[in-house]
Amino acid sequence: LGTVERATINADGSLGSFATVTGVTLKAPREGHHNIVIRNNLFVLGGDTALYEQAAINSDGSLGAFATVGSLGTDARFEATCTQLGTLLHMIGGDTSGTLGDGSSEQATITPAGALASFNVSPVGPQLRAGHSTLVLGNYLYILGGVDTNSSPLGPLSVLLTN
Repeated sequence: LGTVERATINADGSLGSFATVTGVTLKAPREGHHNIVIRNNLFVLGGDTALYEQAAINSDGSLGAFATVGSLGTDARFEATCTQLGTLLHMIGGDTSGTLGDGSSEQATITPAGALASFNVSPVGPQLRAGHSTLVLGNYLYILGGVDTNSSPLGPLSVLLTN
């Protein structure tokens, strides 16, 4: 889908009803993508397209229009994760060809203005995987679960030192 929906967060943490945001749509409908906020920008990366998009986050929390601002270094990354470590954004794993591709990851430098420089291949992922999650705790990047090249669930936890 290319639509954007939002719900109000109530004082008790519950959510109001979701509604489509009028006038805000993704440039390329996608699935299996990842979103990340860097400074006052929302980036939508990967999924079934190699293109990535950016929308400004306004002071009231609303989104500006999405614009296509670049392309990943290799190919579309379906069900990859994005993790910011310092001034680098890492796009880890994901399916690049229907067979989990080459198991590579990519990274881009985050500019002082909050934009992304070109993506380059970075062999962060220790194992071919998609559909996983990532978490940063202290100086460690945790990669949890996902599926391997045979679409079999991965139980092992991978831990990478980040400094």
